[in-house]
Amino acid sequence: MISVLNPDGSATGKSVLEGAELQAALTTIVAAVTATNQAGLGPMAAVPAATPNGAALGVLPAGATGARFYLGAGDSISFTVASAAPGSAPSATFTISGAAGGTGPNWDENLAAGQMIYITAKTGNPVFRWI
Repeated sequence: MISVLNPDGSATGKSVLEGAELQAALTTIVAAVTATNQAGLGPMAAVPAATPNGAALGVLPAGATGARFYLGAGDSISFTVASAAPGSAPSATFTISGAAGGTGPNWDENLAAGQMIYITAKTGNPVFRWI
């Protein structure tokens, strides 16, 4: 550890990690973030009812980077990704489906900072959890 000093040379009581200590700390942080994203954050929840303009999937929890959808054989979801709720029906939507030949039983949708998923159509009982 490196001690942090004030401009006059006196001790601040703070320190900074270096070398092997820094590497160990970063390895622990990366492992925790990776495990969180693989397992998901919190319990699975039902995808909300769709609206023509798009219903927000929910409130993105701290540390989440997107959502993982779980789709049964009869489930499908259409959505848009935007930084604010659409004021009218969005022209650009994406549909995921658990049906044979569809996108598959699971779908991860990553979000950039400030974005949210807005559900515009839903069939069946799909669920999701944050990743």
